[in-house]
Amino acid sequence: MLHGVRAIKKSKNRIVAINNSKKSSGSVSVEAAISLSVFMLFIFSLAYILKVFYTYNTVQQSLTEVSRNMANLSYFYHLTGAKDFSDRLNEMAEEAETRLEEQKNTIVNAYTSFTGFFSSDNPSVDDLIEATVSVDDLIDSISNTDAEKEDGLMAGLISGAKEELKLFITIIARKLNYEVTNKLVCLMAKHSLKGELSERTKNKDDPALALGIRDGMKGLDFSKSSVFGDSESLEFVVNYTVEPFAFLPALPMSNRVKVIGWTGGRGSSVKESKEPVDSDETGNTSQSYWNQYDDGKMYFDRGLKMEEEYVKTLNPGRGNRFLEFEKQTGIPAIDAYVYNNETGAVEYYDVFTLNPFLKTYSTRPSSITSEIKKHGKRLLECGTPGNLKDKDISKVRRIVVMIVPDNSGEEVDNSFRNAKETLEKYGVEVILYRGFGSYEANDEDLDSAA
Repeated sequence: MLHGVRAIKKSKNRIVAINNSKKSSGSVSVEAAISLSVFMLFIFSLAYILKVFYTYNTVQQSLTEVSRNMANLSYFYHLTGAKDFSDRLNEMAEEAETRLEEQKNTIVNAYTSFTGFFSSDNPSVDDLIEATVSVDDLIDSISNTDAEKEDGLMAGLISGAKEELKLFITIIARKLNYEVTNKLVCLMAKHSLKGELSERTKNKDDPALALGIRDGMKGLDFSKSSVFGDSESLEFVVNYTVEPFAFLPALPMSNRVKVIGWTGGRGSSVKESKEPVDSDETGNTSQSYWNQYDDGKMYFDRGLKMEEEYVKTLNPGRGNRFLEFEKQTGIPAIDAYVYNNETGAVEYYDVFTLNPFLKTYSTRPSSITSEIKKHGKRLLECGTPGNLKDKDISKVRRIVVMIVPDNSGEEVDNSFRNAKETLEKYGVEVILYRGFGSYEANDEDLDSAA
């Protein structure tokens, strides 16, 4: 009898234990479900943020590179004299047919000289006419708002750097109204952006779609961009919508890059003949270059002229048959080099001008140091000029030369010393050159120049 009672009690205890175990197991399951949900939410949030950040950063880097390329195109447009050539074309178009025939050689020589700067081929004026007709097709497609035709024409016109440059020059030289020029250059920028994104995403078809951008490349909107709206800068603004994951909300985003170009209302290019200013062998002038060019707001021309004069002093001449001097280096960071055929030593020179009286530098002298360091970094990272690739180079000297007005103050010396101390650690030499006259300007001039 007693044994039976014990058995009943044990059975009840087992039932209670089982019930307690079920309650505990259910509680753990609920806690695990809540914890898993929170963990999954955290993971998806992190993935969302990383995807958005990656997309934004990739587009920003690509747009920066595209903007730099566009600025370089306008730089070559100005530097090589194509701006003068464009002005000649406009003048000649207004003259009689006989006058056009008389000036034919001028056109051919100017255009051939320009294109020869980039290629050994010597195209004719027909190339320019062909490019002009192509631009006409683009303008027609813009007028008809035919987006697919625009994309097709742009892809067909630009198959390389040379074609891109020719198209850019043709667009600017046509002197179209602002809206048309703006859209044409933005089309070029969009086409170039696709190439930059393709390199970064390894997707050749639609890299924007691979980044999660709605509608892919068609979803990139350049309508807020401004091309030479202030006569000197290119501001590219790209708006788009990112869809990181199908079940998460989309996010509108915008990237913006502003760079300085060298076309527009800054006078004629350096290829145009001007009355020379007397100068001696050291580059010192009887008249200040700083003020002569400043009067016409030709700051870019002023810098090029002084750099050109200084580079002349680097030429050892024909007296030393072992030294080889070259200005056409093919590398933007190297203005000239001197190669010693006997020792194999080479000197790379990066020469630039800086006006410390402008607001940019007078209010923040540290920006002078930054500018010197920037040139030093470019010179340090640049490659070997094409003419030297087959040479035996035993030693490389990298030299940055900063040209400032004669009356520049102590802040220039301090900034120069700081930059020199830093760059010398990397094997880059820095030279401070005061020359080409003094700079004098009233506050109004300084504000506008800044």
